[in-house]
Amino acid sequence: MEGVITFEFVMFFIAMSGVIFGIYKTFRNPTTRNKEKISALESSFNGFQVLNEKIQNLGDNHIHTVEKKVDALSENVISMGKELVRLTTIINERIPK
Repeated sequence: MEGVITFEFVMFFIAMSGVIFGIYKTFRNPTTRNKEKISALESSFNGFQVLNEKIQNLGDNHIHTVEKKVDALSENVISMGKELVRLTTIINERIPK
C-alpha cells in the first residue's frame, strides 16, 4: 500500500473536484439569474398595473368633469334660448306692421 496518496492522486482529486464544482455552478447560476430576472419582470409588471389603474382613474375623473361642463353649457343654451324668445316677442310687439 505504499504510495496510495501520491502527487498524481492528489492532483486528480483536485481536478475532479474542480470539474464537479464547475458543472454545479453552471447549472446553479442560470437558475439564480432567472429568478432575479423573473422578480424584476414581476416588479415592472406590478408597476404597469399601478400605472394602468392611475390612468383609468384619471380618465374617469376627466369624463366626470367633462360631463359637468356639458351640463352647465346645456343649461346656458336653454336659458339663452328662453331669453331670445322673450326678446323676439318684445321686438315683434314694438315694431309696427
